[in-house]
Amino acid sequence: MENSYILSAEEALKYFDVSEETGLSDPQVHNLREKYGNNGMDPWCSGTCNMLIDRQQLYRKILQRPCGNLSSSSSKTNSLSYC
Repeated sequence: MENSYILSAEEALKYFDVSEETGLSDPQVHNLREKYGNNGMDPWCSGTCNMLIDRQQLYRKILQRPCGNLSSSSSKTNSLSYC
């Protein structure tokens, strides 16, 4: 389906001969999978995306840690304690 983003929901449902209430029948799913393939990411993209998500979560944890706590020591000098 070309330019599917410009279709209304009703037009898309009519194109795929499907009801909003019941969805696709099992034979329709089978035929569409044979025609268009599975609805999923290729393994390279999936692995790369997971790596980026893990890295983003790590950065978020690092940034949430309290850092740079200035404390006075007995020698009258300030020391900076790092994470």
